Amino acid sequence: MTKRLSTKTLTLRLVVASLAASAAIAGGLAIQMAGGHDPALGAGTANAQPQATSGSQSDFGQSASPPASVTTRAS
Repeated sequence: MTKRLSTKTLTLRLVVASLAASAAIAGGLAIQMAGGHDPALGAGTANAQPQATSGSQSDFGQSASPPASVTTRAS
């Protein structure tokens, strides 16, 4: 018969596995962001094209002037 592991040993193994998984995920995200791809912005952020300054390019539907009135909430 093999000896059963104690609760303390199992807890320690779970904590170590959780920290290793967190480090792996954070490392993967850091590598992606260092390469110019921000996963939060969705697909295609690594190949973003610079905007042309000529007037013939569209502004992607954004108006040149800000909205007339902006309502803010008082803190």
